[in-house]
Amino acid sequence: MIKILIVDDETGVTDTLKGFFADQGFSSMGAYDGEKALSIVKKDSPNIVILDIKMEGMDGLEVLTNVKKIDEKIKVIMLSAVEKRETVHDAFDLGAEDYIFKPFRLQALSEIVQDKVQQLREEKPL
Repeated sequence: MIKILIVDDETGVTDTLKGFFADQGFSSMGAYDGEKALSIVKKDSPNIVILDIKMEGMDGLEVLTNVKKIDEKIKVIMLSAVEKRETVHDAFDLGAEDYIFKPFRLQALSEIVQDKVQQLREEKPL
């Protein structure tokens, strides 16, 4: 089963996405900060991480860097209101697979996740 970790300090976003992806048949987990997210990545090895950039404490780019150090095969989708070209570029340079801007449509995010699931299946049958 595909495991998805949603990381956002906005609890409503995290909880909504966690429920949305659970309803789609994924094992979904949530974290409200970078430290907790990295703990979950180490313990539960998610296949996909949906990650906010602007968070208190450790920001999303730092979390992304650490996720990739733990397991470079994890597909990371950045989810943020930050639309600065430099930030988007930095996220891709650090290994992000995709970047979606807030506010977003659930359907658009779902399509990106489905694309990452297909990539994972092509890389290694699940």
